[in-house]
Amino acid sequence: MWIPNLVPLEDWPPRPWVPLPDPRRPDFPYHSGLTLKIRPHTPPHPFGLTGYTKGPERRYAAFEEVAKVSQSEWCLRNPLAETPPHPNATETQTLEIVQGIASKDGRGAQIVRCYLGEDKNRSYVAKIYDPLYYSYADREFGSPVDVTYMADSHYSREAAAFEDLKAAGVDGQFTPKYYGSWTFDMGLPGTSEVRPVRLVLLEWLNGVDLWSIMERDGTNNGIHTMPPEKRLEIFAKAAEAETNVTFHRVLHRDFSPRNVMIVDAATSEGVDSHTPRVVLIDFNNSTCIKRPNFRDRQFYNNAPYPLPVSPRYNWWGGCPNEFLHWVPDPHRSDDAVFNGWLEQRWPDPSTEYFLPPFKLPRHRATAKLIEYASPVPDTEPVFVQVYSRRYSLPSVGWSSDGGNSPSELGEAKSSRSRDDSGESDPPRSGNGSPRSGSEPDGTSPSQGTLGGVDK
Repeated sequence: MWIPNLVPLEDWPPRPWVPLPDPRRPDFPYHSGLTLKIRPHTPPHPFGLTGYTKGPERRYAAFEEVAKVSQSEWCLRNPLAETPPHPNATETQTLEIVQGIASKDGRGAQIVRCYLGEDKNRSYVAKIYDPLYYSYADREFGSPVDVTYMADSHYSREAAAFEDLKAAGVDGQFTPKYYGSWTFDMGLPGTSEVRPVRLVLLEWLNGVDLWSIMERDGTNNGIHTMPPEKRLEIFAKAAEAETNVTFHRVLHRDFSPRNVMIVDAATSEGVDSHTPRVVLIDFNNSTCIKRPNFRDRQFYNNAPYPLPVSPRYNWWGGCPNEFLHWVPDPHRSDDAVFNGWLEQRWPDPSTEYFLPPFKLPRHRATAKLIEYASPVPDTEPVFVQVYSRRYSLPSVGWSSDGGNSPSELGEAKSSRSRDDSGESDPPRSGNGSPRSGSEPDGTSPSQGTLGGVDK
C-alpha cells in the first residue's frame, strides 16, 4: 500500500509548535487574595463538539491563523461571544479568591474557592473560563489552540447544563447548587484595552473527588483504604446521580471518578450518618437535550420514560472501564458478579427507576451472565489487578461462521457484539465492559471524555 510522504523522514517526528513570545501576557493572577468585580451575564447558547449544530458562534480557527500571533493578541482580536444584556447587568458583586482548588496556568478553566461581598462565613466555587490562561499549545499534540473559542464553548455548555437542571427543579440534588453566570474585565499591561472573562458560580462542597482518593491511596502501595462495600455503594450513588441528570435531559458525557465527588455525610431526612452525599461535577462537555440546537433531537422526540432509567440497564454487562480502579473485586473483574450486584441493588419493579426491556446486543449476550458474591478488600495493588484484567487477555476463539464465540462474549469481549439485523453496539474499549456512550434512545450513560477538572 502506498502512503504519501507528508512529512520528510528527516523531519520526523514533527516538532511541536512553540507559541510566539508574549511579553504583554501577565503572570497567572488567580491566587488567594485576588478581588474581582463581577456582573451577571447571559451565557451564549451552548455550542461545540458535544452534539450541537453550528449557530451564530464563529468557527474554530485554523491552526495557521492562531500560530501567527501571541496568545494575548489572539484574545484581543478574537473576543468572547457577545450576548444580550443580562436584566441585572448593572448590579455588581465583589468576589474574593481565598483558595485555589484546581488552578494553574495552562490547565483550562480555573476552579477556586471564593467569598462574595462582605460575607466571610459562606464560601462559593467560581469556575473561571479565562482564555489567556488556557494552554495555547495542545498538551497532547502540540498544535495551536483557538483558546477564546475553547473557553467560550466550555462556559456555554456548563452554564446551559446548570440552567436546565435548575429549570427542571433539581438544582443541587445531583450536582452543586448553581448561583448564576457572571462576567468581569481583565486589563493587559501596556494597553487601555480590557478583556471580558466569564465564570459560573457554584455551591462550595466540603468533599473530595474519587480520583483524588485513588491518588492518595496510590501512596499506600496501591491498596484502597476505603472499605470495598463503601466503594461499591458510592459507585451506586454516582450511577443514580448520572441517570437522574439524564432523566432531566442533560447528558453529562464524562462520567468518571474525577467528576464524582463525595461530600460530608448526609444526616437529614433519616439518612444514615455514614452514607456520603454523592454529586456530579464538571459539565464542560455536557449536552442539553432540550436545547433547539441539539443535533440529535430526533432520537429523543419520544416522551421520556416515566422514571429515570435503572442503572441496572445502563451498566449491564460489566464494570465500566472508567471505574475499574474504584470498584472492588470480584465486581470489577467478573462481569457475572457485577451483573448480579446490579440485579440485587436495583430490583424490578421499582418506584424510583424504570427498567426498559433488554434489547441491545450487549444486553442479550450477557442476559444470563449472573453470579452473586460479596466485595473483598484489596490484597495487591489495584493497578496490577486492572492491568492484568485489561491487557492480559485470553486467546479468542472464532466460530466457523464468523459469529461471536463464548470467549468473545465472556472474557476478552474486545470486539463489537452484533444482533441478527446487523445492528451493533458502539465500540467497546479496554476490558470490553459496557461502553459509556449514550444510546440513540437516550437510555444509557454518557461518553467519557476529557473533563474540565484535569488531573
